[in-house]
Amino acid sequence: MIVLTEEQREAIINKMSENQRKVLFTYKRRDIQSMFLNKIFSEDDEWEYDDYHENSY
Repeated sequence: MIVLTEEQREAIINKMSENQRKVLFTYKRRDIQSMFLNKIFSEDDEWEYDDYHENSY
């Protein structure tokens, strides 16, 4: 894994076109959302389902 400094990342981003930045930030946003959802679901993986009966009257 390559770790870049903030200055190195900024230099790379500044060289990108607007479309390239859009793709990068869209991917980054989806990756963050995915990590967030995985964390939520992994914490709640011990759900217990109860039998549900609806009153027909």
